Amino acid sequence: MQTFLALLLSIVSVIAYFVLATEVGIRQDIPIAHFLIGLATAGWLLHLTLKAGSKVQRVLRGLAFAFSTFLAVAFIWYTLDYSAYDREGSATAQGQTLEKLARLELAKHDDSVGKLLSPLPDGSQPAATLLVIYRGYW
Repeated sequence: MQTFLALLLSIVSVIAYFVLATEVGIRQDIPIAHFLIGLATAGWLLHLTLKAGSKVQRVLRGLAFAFSTFLAVAFIWYTLDYSAYDREGSATAQGQTLEKLARLELAKHDDSVGKLLSPLPDGSQPAATLLVIYRGYW
């Protein structure tokens, strides 16, 4: 039962990272809690493997340990190397205003350029522009 719980905790830790990032909107540059849970689970499974009584238990726990260790290492590699966020900072150049940057970003999305840059329905220009930054992206 402990082997199953440790393996389940290892899998849930990896899945939780993706759920938090995609569904909840929590951006984690370095998800240390998920790393520690994965490595602690692998250590727990190693401990269970070493204290197993029968050969069948030892083989099953060893397989669970190998899978958990592979999952933890692959997850650490994926988050630190493959899916790394831009840690270099902002893409703005010195002296570049937010309006210029917003126009550059919005130029990528043809459907939104006209909505932001066109005058109000009565023909007048807006007094101010509200720029909303969501999850660190434009």
